[in-house]
Amino acid sequence: MRKLIVLERITLDGMFDAAEMEQWDHPYRSDGRGEVIARGDQDSDASLLRRKTCEMLAPVWSALKNNEFGIADKLNSMKKYVISSSLAGAEPAGGGSGG
Repeated sequence: MRKLIVLERITLDGMFDAAEMEQWDHPYRSDGRGEVIARGDQDSDASLLRRKTCEMLAPVWSALKNNEFGIADKLNSMKKYVISSSLAGAEPAGGGSGG
């Protein structure tokens, strides 16, 4: 049996919305925060996302090169399970394999 580890990234108002990722993420960046996120991602082998979140993050993942931030290769190759009632196909967004 495998272990289920949950690493949640949530907002107080439940919204993850910005025209540019920099607007949403930048004011809260720090080395310590980045290390915690990278460690959680390294320990994961799959990601569970809402469709809109996946659509927003897919361009970010696919733009990461040369293991940028020490996590790019992991993010681009991990399985992504997307929760959606309107997604037409099973093609993964932003790299990785479907599930």
